[in-house]
Amino acid sequence: MFYQRKLRIGYHNLPLIVKVVISVFIVLLLTYSIEIIIFLMMTPENGSQDMTFSFETLGKGLAYFLIANLIVSMILISLFELSRKHVTIRWWHILLLLVICFPASIASKIVYTILRTGFRGGEFVDFSFFSGLANYPSLLSAMLAYGITVYWNVARIEHENAVRAEALLKDARWQMLRYQVNPHFLFNSLNSIMALINRDKDLARSVVNELAGYFRYTLSWNDVSVISLQEEINAVSHFLEIQKIRFEDRLVYSIDMEEAASGILIPIFGLQTLVENAVKYGLKTHSGVVYIRIAAWKEKDFYIISVTNSGKLWDVNGKDMEENSFGTGTGLSNLKARLEIMYSGRAIFILKEEDNSVDATIRIPVGSFSSLSKVN
Repeated sequence: MFYQRKLRIGYHNLPLIVKVVISVFIVLLLTYSIEIIIFLMMTPENGSQDMTFSFETLGKGLAYFLIANLIVSMILISLFELSRKHVTIRWWHILLLLVICFPASIASKIVYTILRTGFRGGEFVDFSFFSGLANYPSLLSAMLAYGITVYWNVARIEHENAVRAEALLKDARWQMLRYQVNPHFLFNSLNSIMALINRDKDLARSVVNELAGYFRYTLSWNDVSVISLQEEINAVSHFLEIQKIRFEDRLVYSIDMEEAASGILIPIFGLQTLVENAVKYGLKTHSGVVYIRIAAWKEKDFYIISVTNSGKLWDVNGKDMEENSFGTGTGLSNLKARLEIMYSGRAIFILKEEDNSVDATIRIPVGSFSSLSKVN
């Protein structure tokens, strides 16, 4: 049982092309083995020497056909793999495969002839329509084996990604819950309210409203894995208003979002993570006014989300490891992993420091989020 499980895990870790070669070879081997079995069943028990000779000839011929079909199949598969990475598979591609397999079966007959005779003279070689038709089922079965192997491999990867995404989502929600109930966040917010009650009751009331609005948004996302950029910005705006009142003139923020980018689906709390780090480490690394700018726009084939703050990149090996464990360490690592899974590695995350400011940018290819949906 242990060895079976170990063998199964080892097979899963093989490259796709190796799995395809194994599947195609097994199918072709079974196909020609059936022909040999049929021949043996039709041969009398006391067969003549001619029968023995015929069996040897059949065995060699089928072996050459197996090798020829394997070579042609791998050439076809290589072409399909090159196109599969750039073209979405449609139903009519199956019809195209059925058509292509016929001339490929003729090509397989040519390879078979080269392997067996080397095109030596004195032997009749049949490249007629019926000759190709006779080899057509074998080649088609090999290509079907390729298709099933690819489909099974893609389904397995998608399942594994879904499991990983769910684990990462749970981690993100746990991290966010830590922040939501973080006594420091509540204590600082309540302190700001207390300080404003006697000085500016209207402003104190607005802080309470912002705090309630922030919790109303974030606590309602328990069963959601992705969310529109507009919805997350609504929550982030409440968060920034509270921070702005806390730090008064030290914090200034702006939001500039094109309408075309408002519907982008992003991992839940993705923007929140970037903004939280911008506030925290901007104030930590910059002595003057910290400017935070959130921007989102469409640029050619990409939607771009950018969070820029005054200051410098925080050294993850610095002294403040307790605070940093929830900041750029875990938060950004989780965000990058979820982006990679949700957008199949096509989303790009860049974090850089330039001219005394830090810019965190997410680039999402246009159309890549169309298959994502909110999970209710």
